Amino acid sequence: MITVEFFSIPKRRAGVNELEVQTDVPLLLTELLAQVAQAIPEFGECCLDQSGQLQRHYLAMLDSERLRPHSEALIPCDSRVIILSADVGG
Repeated sequence: MITVEFFSIPKRRAGVNELEVQTDVPLLLTELLAQVAQAIPEFGECCLDQSGQLQRHYLAMLDSERLRPHSEALIPCDSRVIILSADVGG
């Protein structure tokens, strides 16, 4: 399971504080975002571009590190990914 936590605009679009994505294997960011968009279509419509990546106004963080779009890094099971507006805290 990977927990996705939402802040700011992504939280408003998702309508929830967090979502647990059930998986037994690590996922790429694009794979995780696709599962989130399937579970919460409003999030996908607002926050993802046509290629399934986060729009440039949003960031994904894992262990205080920004996840880059098109990254080949795998997100381990039992991780917590935070999705927030790029301007939060700045």
